[in-house]
Amino acid sequence: MNSDKVLKIIRGLAGINVVGMDVVEVSPPYDQSELTALAGATIALELLYVWASKESQD
Repeated sequence: MNSDKVLKIIRGLAGINVVGMDVVEVSPPYDQSELTALAGATIALELLYVWASKESQD
């Protein structure tokens, strides 16, 4: 699964009660281009958006 599909799934979670998250990325020596770090940060941010959207509805 690529990060575009993951972002689409996460954005579909808007309104869901997110109580926690965990993002794991590849070890830096195996990620020369730092793409997994960028993808991990983007996914974490999107999860925070989902959490914030639920908080603003309450």
